Amino acid sequence: MKVDDETREAVFLGRLKRFSALVELGGKEEIAYLPNTGRIWQLFSPGQKVLLVKRDNHLRKIKWDLYLFPLAQSLVWADPRAANSLLFEA
Repeated sequence: MKVDDETREAVFLGRLKRFSALVELGGKEEIAYLPNTGRIWQLFSPGQKVLLVKRDNHLRKIKWDLYLFPLAQSLVWADPRAANSLLFEA
């Protein structure tokens, strides 16, 4: 699946609330939107690398989405809304 927006690697620091995570990006702490409220938090550990995508929308409070994280030898998509698009492309 192609992501057209800016993508950056960050370090997961912790989950703040139901839909937000604290990450370290470029030496600064940032808040990233985490669109998955399920048990996915059990897969995250502090210090883990994650991939963020920048969302330039002036209506949003949070400008980064957490969308990929490594698990075993692969990358896991953190956004359950993308499942249909991924399956269609496959």
